[in-house]
Amino acid sequence: MSDFATCLSVLAGENAYDNVTTFGDGAGSIYIVEASSCWADVQGDIENQLAYAEIGIAALEALHYPTDAIREQMAGIEGVRDYSSGIMTFTSYQWDEALLNSGDQIGLCVYQKSGKSSENATSCWSFDY
Repeated sequence: MSDFATCLSVLAGENAYDNVTTFGDGAGSIYIVEASSCWADVQGDIENQLAYAEIGIAALEALHYPTDAIREQMAGIEGVRDYSSGIMTFTSYQWDEALLNSGDQIGLCVYQKSGKSSENATSCWSFDY
């Protein structure tokens, strides 16, 4: 699997779009970058994961175990192969660790409100602290 060094170098480089937005009194930021080389790394990782899953499925099928549920999950992963042309949105937020306890789940949602409800979008991520 990739170590995503290319993606990290994209984040460390210049932002040609000059559209960094900060929020939360500077604790958070969101920006768009041209990251086709990063997305190529992500696509490579997706392909590796799918290849390993196919090997696992073949082994399960040889033992006559059902694999329909796994194939459905793989279809979801396959659906993101062409998710981006290389323009990516990055978000970050620095929480005050004094307010967090082990096991807390923290995350961030970004909402785009458009003139048409069909164009509204929300993107979220979270992790366990």
